[in-house]
Amino acid sequence: MDFDQELNERRELFARSTKKSNTNKKTDLKEEDYHLQEQRNDEKIKYLNQKVNTLKDVSLEIERELKDHNALLNDFQNGVEDSRNFVSVAIGKMEYLIATASGRHMCYLICFVFVILWLIYFIWKTKRR
Repeated sequence: MDFDQELNERRELFARSTKKSNTNKKTDLKEEDYHLQEQRNDEKIKYLNQKVNTLKDVSLEIERELKDHNALLNDFQNGVEDSRNFVSVAIGKMEYLIATASGRHMCYLICFVFVILWLIYFIWKTKRR
């Protein structure tokens, strides 16, 4: 049943009750109580409508935040994959260097890595102060 039909049926019902209430004082009081109850119901409906709209706004905000966070996670995942590829290439080159290098080249490589790590530690330690 659509809204217009319901509205028409309510109007007919009110019209019938109004005709009957003119003949009897008790029905006048019942009609007044009925209208008061209808007003209360309308107020409650408005209140519920406001709450539903608030929930809708909150759910839309959650959806937007989820989309933003999913985009950030996808970017992070791409960055991790790029780093993984970079590290695997570097490890492959190191393995090749180890397999083909002489003892002297290996000593230079170890010293170079040690110096780089020491510089990183020194820079990090000075920035913390």
